[in-house]
Amino acid sequence: MQGDRQDRSAAATDSYAAASHQLSQRTYATS
Repeated sequence: MQGDRQDRSAAATDSYAAASHQLSQRTYATS
């Protein structure tokens, strides 16, 4: 149960990091 929660948390962190990286790439490209 606890490990499952950790996995979900890690996945959420990864997708957030990927999204913010994509956003910064896009911002840089348009400027």
